[in-house]
Amino acid sequence: MAFERCEEDTLNQILGKGSHCKTDKEIKDLLSINAAISMYLIDHYIDVLNYESPSTKFFVNVENNIKEGIYPINHLNFNPSFIKTNKGLIFDEIIENSTYSYERNDVFTYDDATNKIYTIYCFWLGNRIDYYERTYKRLQDMISHIGGFYQFIVFSTVFITRLYNSFVILFDTETLLNSSISNEKYNLLKKGKISYQKKQKKRVIKNIINHQ
Repeated sequence: MAFERCEEDTLNQILGKGSHCKTDKEIKDLLSINAAISMYLIDHYIDVLNYESPSTKFFVNVENNIKEGIYPINHLNFNPSFIKTNKGLIFDEIIENSTYSYERNDVFTYDDATNKIYTIYCFWLGNRIDYYERTYKRLQDMISHIGGFYQFIVFSTVFITRLYNSFVILFDTETLLNSSISNEKYNLLKKGKISYQKKQKKRVIKNIINHQ
């Protein structure tokens, strides 16, 4: 695609007879104020995490200054993109989207003594494709994961229960031993006290007999 200087024959074919191009002086005055040509391209940004719209469109501005005696050639390079999505809940549901992505602009400048060409755009589609594939979990996959999670819960519950039971057994054993030791100490103290009382009683009786 080229932007060239206005030609009256071409202008009359497009706009009808009686149409006129600007004069050479008007064109020269226009070029002297750093005129530029801007072309907006639609580019695509691929976002595989976006469930509804994995391909987002946005504008890219390619701008060239217009100068006398030279003209730029823009080699606009694009890469095809392919998005494959399996979004079936139970059975496979394949959705395929083809698009493109803007890669770069290679600019080359050439001389033009006639000042008839202002800028040229060449569009190139590369032979390298950007391939994206998305697969979402189906119902049977979710059930499988739920089963694995359930087994984990059961295993954790059994482990905690066994640990708790072991702690309870140790605690009850300690309580029983402490109780037995306390009872034994109490019995020993009781026996010692009775034995002491008997000795004291014998001494009192012996003293009474001696006094008599």
